[in-house]
Amino acid sequence: MVRIGIRCLVVALILSAYVRSEWNFGEIDNLVIAYNDKDLNDSITYQKVKESLYDNPRKFNDTLCVLQFRRIFEGVSKKEKWAEKVMDSWGRVPPSGLYWGRTIDLGHFDECISTAHDFGEENEIFVGQYCIASYPLHVLLHDNLDNQETIKLRNAHPTVFSRGVCVPDACSLDMLDSIFKQFIYNRTKIQVNETMFNAKECTINEVERFNGYDIFALIVFSLVGLLVVLSTFYDIMTGYLNRKRNDLYIIFSIPSNAKKLFNIDPKKGSSSRIECLNGIRFISIVWVVYGHIFATLPNVPIANYKYLWEWLTEIYTMVIVSGSFAVDTFFVLSGFLLAYHLLREMDKRGRLTFAHIMWMYFHRYLRLFPILAATILFTTTLHRFIGDGPLWKKVGGKVGINCPEYWWTSLLYIQNIVNPSKLCLIHTWYLSVDMQLYVLAPLVLIPLHKWRKKFIPVIIFIMAGLSSYTFYVILEEEANIMKSIETFWSLNLNKMFVFVYFGIQTRAVPWLLGVLLGYGIFNLKEQRCQLSKLTVTAGWVCSLITVLAIIFGPYEAQQILAKNDVLDNAFYGSLSRIGWSLCVIWLIFACHQGYGGLLDSFLSYSMWNVLGRFTYAIYITHPTIQLSVIGSSRDCEVVGTYESFQRLWRDLGIIMTVSTFLVLIFESPIVALEQFLLRSEHKRTNINGRSTQVVDLDESSQNGEISSRM
Repeated sequence: MVRIGIRCLVVALILSAYVRSEWNFGEIDNLVIAYNDKDLNDSITYQKVKESLYDNPRKFNDTLCVLQFRRIFEGVSKKEKWAEKVMDSWGRVPPSGLYWGRTIDLGHFDECISTAHDFGEENEIFVGQYCIASYPLHVLLHDNLDNQETIKLRNAHPTVFSRGVCVPDACSLDMLDSIFKQFIYNRTKIQVNETMFNAKECTINEVERFNGYDIFALIVFSLVGLLVVLSTFYDIMTGYLNRKRNDLYIIFSIPSNAKKLFNIDPKKGSSSRIECLNGIRFISIVWVVYGHIFATLPNVPIANYKYLWEWLTEIYTMVIVSGSFAVDTFFVLSGFLLAYHLLREMDKRGRLTFAHIMWMYFHRYLRLFPILAATILFTTTLHRFIGDGPLWKKVGGKVGINCPEYWWTSLLYIQNIVNPSKLCLIHTWYLSVDMQLYVLAPLVLIPLHKWRKKFIPVIIFIMAGLSSYTFYVILEEEANIMKSIETFWSLNLNKMFVFVYFGIQTRAVPWLLGVLLGYGIFNLKEQRCQLSKLTVTAGWVCSLITVLAIIFGPYEAQQILAKNDVLDNAFYGSLSRIGWSLCVIWLIFACHQGYGGLLDSFLSYSMWNVLGRFTYAIYITHPTIQLSVIGSSRDCEVVGTYESFQRLWRDLGIIMTVSTFLVLIFESPIVALEQFLLRSEHKRTNINGRSTQVVDLDESSQNGEISSRM
């Protein structure tokens, strides 16, 4: 096995070196095939393109830039195919639907990038460079303010028209800016002062080279892949030969881990199971994904921008913009499960030692680390190789932009404190806050276990203090919390946004409410709380009214002409999370105690046991995938309710596929390794006449039991 592993590793390193040298030549091959046809009168050859794009990197040359522009126009007048293709790839001015808010025409990215022509002279090869030129709208609308107002939308209205253009790759941004401004002035006599070109919106057909970090990532992923292949091969062969398996050798086995991952646990009534939780978790993460569709809209080229604000202020879309409350659901679940399980463990032991607490922290870190670290490593290094398109550098380039500098704060879960305005992966602020609450949990749970009900007023006092502080800050800063659209679309991570959304003091309240629920169910043991029908009905009615008020209450504040009511915002910002958390608490309590009816049956359906195991991976990967899909888009998208569902199912399909591989390859092996080591330690201590117990707060990752993790 060792010899086979070493040989496979050598082969993997050789292949990675080959991939490094030949990366992206598939595009060059397509370019040559497309332009080596004699009927196109194109004399380009494979070797010249290869030398131009790889061996001799292109350099900006203003003289050559102007000359090749002239050759393009001359070629068009002579009806030369290569020149016609260059101009055919340009976006149209003005585009159809300009007064409906379409202010961008991306043209044809692939046609531009794959266009090349050899003029037959030394070092003069035309290779297309795709850029997005930004024209001030008043140039297109001829300073007609009435027309401009028809596509103007509050603070997010477009001020420029963006047009995809295909230009010589010898042209620098400054030269392109000068040429286009002169062209506009000659045509309209309008002086343009704004910069028309941006480096993030220009793409040259060039070979992307690997750096040292990329090679490191390739080696890491290759080694993991090698372990998966060897472990899977061992698992299959021992099964085929009917031999006994060594549990250590099948830790990375895909078949073995898949059986555990996709197993629908039929056991019912286990004391550590609360059947409805996996349904709540998965539905909540889907709501988060759906909400981030809205959050990513500023990155999407929209064909009906005029309708966008009208759509976002429809009553239905309040469901989308309220998706942030799904995050509070996870904080309630985290506090509840941690308290419920840890109180049970302390009841068995009588106390919680320092060693047990340290093991809790190590166990938690170990379970969260693999998928998070793999995602950070990939987005920091290899992500730029997986896509292209007119928006790839601008939108796809946002993924992990701060990771090279701040990856370590993500892995230490301190990014919301150290660098809240420059997060590595912006959505992983949740992990930092949740881990910090997890670390602080013994300070709450040990006194709660010791003094029981006497300590509850202390927790209530802490929650009241935190909520009052949030109320004061929102009131003092005059923050507009209820206008979710402006809050998320600005997303400049200012001090107020960081305080309200990323702050541990804000999220601790739902978490503490979850702790109180965990204490309550722990005290009930296996007993059922007897409630009258009137009480149950009142509980459901009050919860429904509260949920509707929280989601749809800010509807008027979202309207275009709505004024900022500071007092309303302060009350909403400080109390809405409490109200939402209480509704989640009632849902869990009612379902667990048998008062959930059809809703409990639905949330307890066995398929959620499987889907719930993907929740963490979905959470880690979904923003990266959503931005990558947008960055790879070639055309404008239409905004609307039906289209938003299309995007949800499109994104969710990709996210689930990627999450499956991440769980099988990175998460499941760590779980299996930990369980193997625990079994080995248990056997060793039994031989020595001693027993050991472990605080396991993440049983659900493999067997559907309770979990304190997303």
